[in-house]
Parts: sequence; C-alpha cells; structure tokens
Amino acid sequence: MKRILFCILSILCLFIYSLCIAEKGQKLTFNAHILGENEVVTAESLYSAHEINWVIVCSTDYLKNHLDNFEEIDSEIYAEDVLLVVVPFVDEAAEMELYQNLNTTFSVAVLTKDAKVNADQPVTCFVDTNGRLLLNEAPGEPFTAEMLDRYHELKLTDGEGFDMEDQTVVNETKPQADTGNIPNTTESSSQTNGNRFSITGLTINEEKFDSSAAFSCCYVNAFAVCESGTLEKDLEFLLTVNSYCTEQLKGSPFFIIVKGSDLSALDNIAAYFGEQTSIVLADNGSSASGLHTSALYMADWDGNLLAEPIALEDEEVFCYKYSELLVSKAGDAMNSLKGRKFAPLMVTGENGEKRSTDEIFSENQLTVVSIWETTCNPCIVEMNDLNRLNDYLRDRGGKVVGFLADRATDSDKTVDELIETGRQLMNSENAHYDNYVTDSDIIRQVPFSGTPITLFVNQEGRIAADPVFGVYIDQIEKAIESLLR
Repeated sequence: MKRILFCILSILCLFIYSLCIAEKGQKLTFNAHILGENEVVTAESLYSAHEINWVIVCSTDYLKNHLDNFEEIDSEIYAEDVLLVVVPFVDEAAEMELYQNLNTTFSVAVLTKDAKVNADQPVTCFVDTNGRLLLNEAPGEPFTAEMLDRYHELKLTDGEGFDMEDQTVVNETKPQADTGNIPNTTESSSQTNGNRFSITGLTINEEKFDSSAAFSCCYVNAFAVCESGTLEKDLEFLLTVNSYCTEQLKGSPFFIIVKGSDLSALDNIAAYFGEQTSIVLADNGSSASGLHTSALYMADWDGNLLAEPIALEDEEVFCYKYSELLVSKAGDAMNSLKGRKFAPLMVTGENGEKRSTDEIFSENQLTVVSIWETTCNPCIVEMNDLNRLNDYLRDRGGKVVGFLADRATDSDKTVDELIETGRQLMNSENAHYDNYVTDSDIIRQVPFSGTPITLFVNQEGRIAADPVFGVYIDQIEKAIESLLR
C-alpha cells in the first residue's frame, strides 16, 4: 500500500509527500471510481480505451466553477481521445450533490479516500493508452490556448509532442544535419530560406508541371532534387522520405524534381511510388537549375523556401524538420486562408455523383462550407443551426454545404460508407443541406487538427473571410451578414 501511495504522490505532483513535477514517460496511476458509480477502478483501465487522455486534476469547487470551460475542452478533442477530470475524495453526501448538479459529456473520476490530495491548484496531464505521460505535468490554469496547442501538437506528431518554447521535438535529441553533404553548385543564390522560386517541367505522364499551381494546395510542400543519372542510387532515401511525408500529412504529395534531358530515366523509379508522388523532369530554364542536387527542400504554398536544403542521405534530419514545420506553420496557414483560392477538389455527393468544388462554389454568391467528421460530436451538434442558416441563405444568393473529411484521418473508410453514415447523422439532426465526401487531399489546403471548421467561399472559389474553428454559430452569422451586405 505504501508503495502504491508513493507512486500516486510522486506522479500526480499533488500529494502531500511530494512536490516534484512528474516527467514525460512516467506512469500516471491511481485508484478511483467514476462519479455516480460505486466500482473502484484503476487509472490504467480508464486510459486503455483512448489514444490520448487529457487529464485535469482539480478540486470539486474548481470543477463546478469552471464547468463551461471543461465542456469547451471536451468539444475540441477527437472521438478517439477523452477528457478525464480527477477530483479528490469527497463524502457520500457531497458526491451525490455533485453528481446531481453535473450533467457532463466528459468523465469525472473521484479518487479513493487514501489518496490525500492538495488540489488547490489544477494540474494538466496528457497520458497515452498505457498510462505514460506524453509531456511533463503542467500546473496552473488548464484552459489556455497553449494547452490546446499542446494537445493538437500531440495529435500531429502521433504522441511525440513538441516543446512549446522552441517548437522542437521533446522525445529525443534533435538530429543534426551534416551541411558538408550538400553538393556545391555554381548557382547558390536560390538556396536561401525565404526565397521564392518556380519550377516548371514535364511529369512522367508527360503532363505540364508548374510548382506555382502544384504547391498552392499544401502549406508545407516537400520535394527532392536529383540528377537523372543518380536516381537509382538515391532511391532508398527517396522512398524513406516519401513514406514519411505522406503519412505525416495524409494526402500531401511528395515531389521528385529531376534535372536532366531524358524523360525515360524517370521510368526506372516510377513503379516504386504511388499517385501522391509527382516525378518531374525540370525545364533547364526554371529555378530547378539553381537548386542543389541530391538534396531535400520544403516550400510553402506560395513557393517560398521554408528551410535550408538538407542532404538526401540525411533523411532523418529532413523528416524531423518537416514535422516541426507542419506544426509551426499550421497557424500561419490558417490565418492566411482569407483571400486564398480554394484549390479545386473532386468531391462525392449523396447520390454518388462526383463534382468539382469550383462548380459547387460557382452556383452561389456565398457558399458556407462546414468541414466535419462523423466522429466529431460538436460537428453534429451544430448541424441544426447550419440547416437554419441554409434556409436563411437560400433567398440571399447563398447556401451551406458539408464537406465530410473523415478520409483525411482514416483512409480505410470507403466513400459509400461515409455517404450513408453522413446521411443518417444529418437526418438525426433534421439537417437537409447538401453534403459531400472529400478525399484525404482536403487536409492539404485546410491544415486542421480538429473539426468543425467553417469556411466562407465566394463565387470565384476564394475564401472570403477568416475561418471559424469550433461551434461558434454567432461568429458564423456575423461573417455571413458582413459578406452579404
């Protein structure tokens, strides 16, 4: 019993025998029962059903006084995760009163009587399915933008996490690039981080390629530059980077830019890559001539280089940097959506017909796009309000459409399954606006780490106002009124 108590005291950083902060990798263990239930369970049994457990330890008074904040957090997290609020032991009468006064969508665990807790200051923990801390404990106010950022970063990095101060991965030592591995070229001015460039050429299918158009769909574009004569030698490194990039940002393309004059040289490696990989023979006069060969690059959707080139053989360094940029640039990308063209996508309607988003947008002065997922409860909650707004817009040159984005995070779901599930969920909320299933490429141009997201798109297919993240119908209504004036 003493050993169990010591473990509880040291890990939760709240117990009277210890003041130390539990660190990443340690196990967060305790015994408790769910509010309103009698059976005592272990923390491990509560964690095991979820990928990420957002655990907040606080007093019952703090819980009651900040209930709206807890509900807001719960609305932000993914269906495979959970918000678990842990409170100290209270007597039976106090617990019954708490149970009767709380009607929450999240779980409240009441610690056993032997766990003596000083819960004056709340503590936030992120715990994996095995009960291990994904980040160090964070004492203090849990309802900050920083906490939400920490959660989203854990989702983007499959639980590895980023340090909030310098945006570096905290699970291991940062790999260092050997800059001496970058070959020298006579043209070096185009290598600088921040410079803009444009690459033109022919794809392996002999279609015209222009990086200005290709990169505009994704806020972080990864590409390699190779010589046609070294493609087979570089293949192993290219496959590693290609696999990493397309997994980290599902639907994101990887570009292999080849210098040379023989298009047939690309045939030798094409069979190793899927449709998401564009293999391009670059024009001699394009910016590719000034880029290092056997090197890896990253550029934003305007063609600006985001980092210095990295040698192809240093693929570990490149993958590390790529993950950093996906997180650090996501906010900038979201904030710069206004005025940007919504890159055309093919989507599937409820009757199975495929349509271009450009065609959908062209039919109305304003299209309010709700990006949602079938596992997102807040997305379903807002459907009734969106249906009301669709009725309001019908005579004002606008409409609401849903873009179902499950395949951005779960490519195993078929389009037919999602059409049927989407129809059932919308019917349950008496919502009758048009709904379309998107493929994984939706996440490339709308870098979301949670849904719902609401976009406002004009007839030309441009995003006409700042997006709204979460269920904020009042903000959506204000944007609509502003755009229809």
